[in-house]
Amino acid sequence: MVVQDPRRETVLTRTDRAVTASCDALQRDHGARRPHRVLSHASRRDRFRALDLRRHQGLSGRSPRRSAPLVRAFPDPTAKVDKDLVERVTAAARAADNIRSAPYSAVAQSYLTWVLETERALSSSFPHAELTAALRTGVYWAALGATGADQRAQVSATVFDELEGMARTLHELADSLSGTIARWGSVMRFIVPDTDVFLHGPSPKLEELNWHQLARVPPVMRLSVVVPMLVIDQLDRHKDRRSGKPTDNTSRWRARTFLKQFRSLFEAAPMAPAQLHRAVQIELLVDDLSHVRLDDEDSELIDRCLKVARLSGRPVTFLTGDTGAMLRARAVELDAVLVDTKDHDEATIDAASTHGA
Repeated sequence: MVVQDPRRETVLTRTDRAVTASCDALQRDHGARRPHRVLSHASRRDRFRALDLRRHQGLSGRSPRRSAPLVRAFPDPTAKVDKDLVERVTAAARAADNIRSAPYSAVAQSYLTWVLETERALSSSFPHAELTAALRTGVYWAALGATGADQRAQVSATVFDELEGMARTLHELADSLSGTIARWGSVMRFIVPDTDVFLHGPSPKLEELNWHQLARVPPVMRLSVVVPMLVIDQLDRHKDRRSGKPTDNTSRWRARTFLKQFRSLFEAAPMAPAQLHRAVQIELLVDDLSHVRLDDEDSELIDRCLKVARLSGRPVTFLTGDTGAMLRARAVELDAVLVDTKDHDEATIDAASTHGA
């Protein structure tokens, strides 16, 4: 039988009241409703129960490092990824780490200052609304609403957890941005093909496709072929599609052929580019967990092209077999090339039949 420690329940009740009072104070002082992202009663109870248990076990009042802190989803940058951006993100991560070694009573105020300074440091490279949402979480509003030293001391435990998650998020973001710089450093132009290029293009083999010719660029130019995840998903749909049309066999066979090649290239390391030729590499553009696709698939592909152009600071060519997609891309000043697919469709029907698609 487990005996509940009444002293611990008293601390938990006091802590819940402190955080709730912080939100009420914020509502009075700022004329706003209680922030909807503030920790729920159950979440507060569980977090502070763990903290109080550590105290009863004779550990420091400061929350020790958790094995799996919450990792926040950060938005995509809106500016070119360069060393300056990596340095600013890294500096914000280190600042968050440093606060966690500050005196316990000063953590809440230091955290609030850190949020504002991080917003200013990164505002030129990330969308304002998404950056604010990533940084000003429920913990931020609870700490902001704490009106006295006692209340801020009560929310400090949650602030420690928040800072740990933020620091890890920013360190991982800096590593990811550094990887992008290393991966794209020597690339002169990016090629983003749509699904038609694979289903109806000149060849069913990646290494046989002449990407320089398709994009109409000089053969000495170093290219990176970037395949959005939407294209992979569309190929997955086509590999089992049966509508009774004669071209179905071709589409199914091509979809399966290319998917097999993509698995061979990226199954072990989805984020690493693969070399097709001396001047051509190919890579997947894996969607971030926070990314929400546009309803129109052509618009989604164009949006992915614009993302690559924005992050790389280099020209991007969109290859498509769809006239509508080509026109939409050019309407936003994106270089777009219409790939002729009719003759290639007719040429590969026999091959598809031979392979039993």
